[in-house]
Amino acid sequence: MKGILLAIIAGALFACYQLAVKLSATHIQEMLGAVVLQAVAVVVGVFIFLILKDGQEPLVYTSTGLKFAIIAGIFVSLAEIVAFYAFSQAIPASVGITLIVGVNILVGLGLDYFWFKSNLSYTQLLGILLILAGVILISWKR
Repeated sequence: MKGILLAIIAGALFACYQLAVKLSATHIQEMLGAVVLQAVAVVVGVFIFLILKDGQEPLVYTSTGLKFAIIAGIFVSLAEIVAFYAFSQAIPASVGITLIVGVNILVGLGLDYFWFKSNLSYTQLLGILLILAGVILISWKR
C-alpha cells in the first residue's frame, strides 16, 4: 500500500511539474527554462539527500544501478527540454499534459511488457485501448 500511495503522490507532483512548465514556457527561452528546471532539481535533490541520509548506513549501489540512474537522468532531461518546446507552441495544458501522460503510460506499459515480460490481462488491455482512444480524442483537431 505504501508504494501505491507514493506512486499517487509522484503522479500528482508530475502533474504540477507539467503545469509549471506550461506556465513558464511562453515566458522563457526553452533551453534556459530546461536548464533552470534541472539546476533546481539538482539543488532540491542534494538537499533532500543530505537531510534523509543516515550517517550510520553506508551508501549502497551497484554499477548497474548507477548506469540506469544516469540513463534515467538523460531521458528526464530530454523530456523536460522537449516539454518546454512543446508548451512554447501555445498547446493548451489540457492537451499537452494529457498527451505527455497518455504517451508515458502507453510507452511504459509497452516497455514493461517487452522488457520485463509482464503479463497483461484483458482488463489491462482494455485500459490500454481506452488510454489510446483518449489520447487520440484529446489531440483531435476541433
